[in-house]
Amino acid sequence: MTAFKPHLRCETARAIPEPLFVAALLTSARLRLVPVCPETWQVSAGERDRLLKRAIHDHYRGHRGHVPSFGAIVGYTAVVIAGYRLDFGLPYDLNGDPTGPMQPVERLGEGILGTKRGDSRLTGIFPNRPIDVLA
Repeated sequence: MTAFKPHLRCETARAIPEPLFVAALLTSARLRLVPVCPETWQVSAGERDRLLKRAIHDHYRGHRGHVPSFGAIVGYTAVVIAGYRLDFGLPYDLNGDPTGPMQPVERLGEGILGTKRGDSRLTGIFPNRPIDVLA
């Protein structure tokens, strides 16, 4: 198990990807996590919001408001506290502005590739690098 790290993720129109194999090949994390510099989580709340706003603008514009397999981007969540079954995060709108108090958020699910349940031999086939959006 890996240690929890705060992160920014995009919220999408679909929670369950269609087609499923695209999300399984590319992973939900690579599709829905938004890159931010690690210092974002160590600064004051005001500075954090400013850095997240910029990351949200860049991500939304770079992906043209759409995530492959998950559909339209409908918002963003800064997941800042690990929970037992749910984590807790701060919601942001498409403009990067905070939209409310901290709320529980489900963790991103991951599909695995293989022939039998628990067989993840094919999961590591693809390099762990950012994906490009196909236009």
